[in-house]
Amino acid sequence: MANLVAKIEELLVYDSLDALCGASVVYLTIEENVLLPYNKVRELVDRAVNSSLTKIDDLERKTKVLEILPQVSYNDEITADK
Repeated sequence: MANLVAKIEELLVYDSLDALCGASVVYLTIEENVLLPYNKVRELVDRAVNSSLTKIDDLERKTKVLEILPQVSYNDEITADK
């Protein structure tokens, strides 16, 4: 799983700002056409976001990276209502 965190972190730190969104981060967690369970994806994204924030100096990029967590956690609110 560390390799998945590293892949996500690389996207967050180095890819263009236009590429940064929850969907692109979740896409990176797909391996061999299999999406991991939602809680595992959320855990990986959380680890990658927190780790990447220590490596980013640009305020605009930090803000964009921080916006990813609510995008990935949105489903928690939906499932909690049911």
